[in-house]
Amino acid sequence: MTAPIRNLSAVPFGPQDHGATGARAASSGESFRKPISVAGAAPDPLAGRLADLHALRRAMPERFAQLLEAQFRSNDEAALFFGVTERTIRNWKAGRNEPAASAVLFLIHTRPSAARQLLGE
Repeated sequence: MTAPIRNLSAVPFGPQDHGATGARAASSGESFRKPISVAGAAPDPLAGRLADLHALRRAMPERFAQLLEAQFRSNDEAALFFGVTERTIRNWKAGRNEPAASAVLFLIHTRPSAARQLLGE
């Protein structure tokens, strides 16, 4: 059994190499927001910009509610599209609940313009 870590500043948080950069950034309060590129992937519309996960998470409920209003004529139509109840749609619009990732991906797959709207573009 290993001894518990007493000094959390010694724990590497951040980049996967867990090198000095991660320890320095964790102790300085910097965030680890940097673009990620995947070989052979389609051009990334976010390339060259830093993605802020927390800002996106804060903006998501309002953006998703606006998207539902724009894409569907009624809550019943949206509920039928996603296979959920009308009450679930109301909760998504009010920001009380978040849609499952599979619901968001299904929307983006069937209506590609939704991705840009969710990203605020």
